[in-house]
Amino acid sequence: SVVGAYPSDGSTDLSHSIAVTVQYVPPAFQLASLTAAQLVTSQGNTYQVDILSVSNKNSKCLHNYCSLFEVKFRAPALNETDNGGGEAEFSAHTAAGVVFSWRFKYVASGEPEVLGFSPKGQFVVSDENKAAATSRTVTIFLKNFPRPGCKDTLACKAEAFGRKTRVRFSRASGYVDVTPSASGMT
Repeated sequence: SVVGAYPSDGSTDLSHSIAVTVQYVPPAFQLASLTAAQLVTSQGNTYQVDILSVSNKNSKCLHNYCSLFEVKFRAPALNETDNGGGEAEFSAHTAAGVVFSWRFKYVASGEPEVLGFSPKGQFVVSDENKAAATSRTVTIFLKNFPRPGCKDTLACKAEAFGRKTRVRFSRASGYVDVTPSASGMT
């Protein structure tokens, strides 16, 4: 059975390397054990998926109940007919049939997405009365924000402000200051 997959989602217009952790397969499981891998989109289209590697994460295990493997796959970019995104069902096959499967969420190409943020880490303060409780700017790098195709940074900034964009962390929310950067908007 699948314990986890990383990443668990991605854009329809990109290929994705996906690492899947599986357990309870025979301890002799190896790359040669897999005969095929495929994905079926929510639109019903089928794609072949490349099987890159199989790594035994518990080599001392001699039984199915303690086995743990990481299997790496490369999924192709999807065709235009699947550009709307949705969930896809991935499956890995042996000669005996499907050995494990998992779901992957495809996001329509061009949808807003977070590319990164800075700083990468920030202290969490539980008592705002202490001296360490200071505000800090966190920069979030976005693509296709506030909508796909938005390229004019001043017009995009005005549109984002017009929408009263807010960021929510658990139950607390804050305002968003949209400022253009050298390569677009941040």
